[in-house]
Amino acid sequence: MKQAINHYYWKLYTQYRQEEGQDLIEYALLAGLLALAIVAGLMSAGSAIQDLFWRAATCIGSGGGKC
Repeated sequence: MKQAINHYYWKLYTQYRQEEGQDLIEYALLAGLLALAIVAGLMSAGSAIQDLFWRAATCIGSGGGKC
């Protein structure tokens, strides 16, 4: 009887100790956070570039007097 309990204990123990699926979830979370950071950075850089071109267009349109 003791051997049967010990067998089932180790079977359950090894089943719950498996960490194979955790790596995939960690990589997916890391990829998601990285994508979010890239999007936020591009939106910030996009606004700065748009402002730069807007000022250049205004300067060119006004004849370049006070740029």
